Amino acid sequence: MDESKRRIVAMRVVWALIATLSCLQITAFAVLGLIVPWRDILLIAVGSGILLAASFVYVRLRPDERLARLLRAAVELFLLTYLCGGLSYAGASLGRPLWDETLLAWDHALGFDWAAWLAFVDGRPVLAQTLAAAYATLLPQTVLVMLALVTARRYRALDTFIVAYGLAAFATIVVAAIMPAVSPLALLNLDPAAYPNTDLVTPTEVARQVVALRTGHLNLVALSGAQGLVAFPSFHTAGALLLAAAWRHVPFLRWPGLALNAVMLLSVLSVGTHYLVDLLGGLVVAVGSWFSVRAILAVTTTRVGGPNRVVIRPDSPTEEPLFS
Repeated sequence: MDESKRRIVAMRVVWALIATLSCLQITAFAVLGLIVPWRDILLIAVGSGILLAASFVYVRLRPDERLARLLRAAVELFLLTYLCGGLSYAGASLGRPLWDETLLAWDHALGFDWAAWLAFVDGRPVLAQTLAAAYATLLPQTVLVMLALVTARRYRALDTFIVAYGLAAFATIVVAAIMPAVSPLALLNLDPAAYPNTDLVTPTEVARQVVALRTGHLNLVALSGAQGLVAFPSFHTAGALLLAAAWRHVPFLRWPGLALNAVMLLSVLSVGTHYLVDLLGGLVVAVGSWFSVRAILAVTTTRVGGPNRVVIRPDSPTEEPLFS
């Protein structure tokens, strides 16, 4: 199969995933009584439509491969993020029994004391600030790696990253809906003010929204205030691993990318107020998503190109697989 056909296959997989997530969110919100403001729906539809139309222009009317792929990738990543974020609200509103005590017990079985770790980090302001800065890079990194891969024409790596990103996000939502948790900060009833050097604003707000959903006091899911309401497994962890893999394809940035995401992995425990098993679960999700992408693309490529025309190896020496 030539490169153009491979890209068509990858595009179909991404948009099939987006369509599936859209149907799930519409159905779940209708059943659970959750509401999205019409202004947000209109903004998402119009914004996505404009970017896709511009992408079409740069494919058909004024051919520019980089701009066309960049615009489409921006829509794909935004929709995957938004849809999975919305589904996390549906999962939290199910009100299933919380797993916090079990997750904390698993941490203790592994010899990890979360409260002691938080105190350790907070007692070292430079470390706490470094971890906070790294934790906040998930979304900016996602945008930057998309730009970098398009600039470097690493479209195969970009396609794989986008599909794996969507699968990882969906997997964390499903598991979190079955095994919901808030955070060790909430379970241990610790006062965020006691840790002045660690930014705990976001996890505190997440915990507030989870409680409000579980008690039925929140049913309006606005785009501006939406959070990813997932504890176990940690999507930040899965995202860090996938980003580190994607940065491998960008000359001069692979090692800085690896270092940054290694720090982000560490930040998940304190800044993200995740249990250690949340982090371990996120690692499993990332690896599982990657191998799922390989399997999905291999099967769909076979169907489109025929059994004797499948190309799984890179098309050029500069195109490497995300994971060796």
